[in-house]
Amino acid sequence: MSANMFCWHPRLGLSPADADFNERVDEIQDSHLPPTPELLAFVQSLLTHSPDLTETEDTVWAEGPLAQDVVGDFMNMGISWSGYQHALPVVVATAREHGLHSFDPQTEIFYPATTSRADRGKETILARGIQLARRLTGSA
Repeated sequence: MSANMFCWHPRLGLSPADADFNERVDEIQDSHLPPTPELLAFVQSLLTHSPDLTETEDTVWAEGPLAQDVVGDFMNMGISWSGYQHALPVVVATAREHGLHSFDPQTEIFYPATTSRADRGKETILARGIQLARRLTGSA
C-alpha cells in the first residue's frame, strides 16, 4: 500500500476546495502531456533526498521512475506508507522551493506554494472546509 501526494504549478488553477477538483485531476492525468521542465527539476530535487525506486528499494517512493508520475504541470506521486511521515515534509518544502502547490489526499491538507504565516493558517482552514464539504455532500 502507498500514499499519494499531488503537486502542481499554480498556473493550472487547481484548488482542492473546488467541487470539480477530482474530475480536473483525472482529466489532467488522462491528458498524457509531456512533463514540463519545472516539474522535472522538482523531481530531480526530490531524488536528492531519497533515491529513485529504479535504483534501490531503500527509498520512500512507491513507484519508479519517479519522473513517470509527471503529466504536464501536475504530479501524482506514490509514497510508501513506511516512508510517508519522512517524505511528506520533504515533498512540501521542495514543492514550495520550486513554486508548486501540493495536496495530501490522505489528510486533505492543501499546501500552497507560498509560505507566509497567513497562508499556513489558510491551510488549516481550507482542510477543515474541504472535510466538512465532503461530509455534507457524502463524498468523504
